[in-house]
Amino acid sequence: MDQKSLVTEQIEAGRQFLSEFEKVVPVAVAFWMKTDNRVTWKLYVASEEFTEQNRHTFYENVGGISHALKSPYLGLFRVKLIRVDHPVARDILREAKRYAGRTPTQYEGSPLPGVTIEGIYVYPSPITVPVA
Repeated sequence: MDQKSLVTEQIEAGRQFLSEFEKVVPVAVAFWMKTDNRVTWKLYVASEEFTEQNRHTFYENVGGISHALKSPYLGLFRVKLIRVDHPVARDILREAKRYAGRTPTQYEGSPLPGVTIEGIYVYPSPITVPVA
């Protein structure tokens, strides 16, 4: 799999994961991000509920859900749980308000000083499961 590009299968695996994870905790924003110091894309999930005290419990949920999905595109080490006050989450939430809608968004550039972001793919909110 080409790790330079986020592929449709990764986006779909993330959507399926988020659909299940939102049953556990409300998600403010979720996005794939690749920085210049990472080989692979990482799925960032931001919630007001995450604290240093409970993050481990939520990571257990991440592991259980990703294991149940059995996707080669998503696993425990590809998901990063962050608070909504994380600099990237804040910027993405601000942009999402400007471009409110239910379509996914791709961003270029970097909201983090000193970090080159190669790409960001933001899921629309709320994460929904398409009707088959």
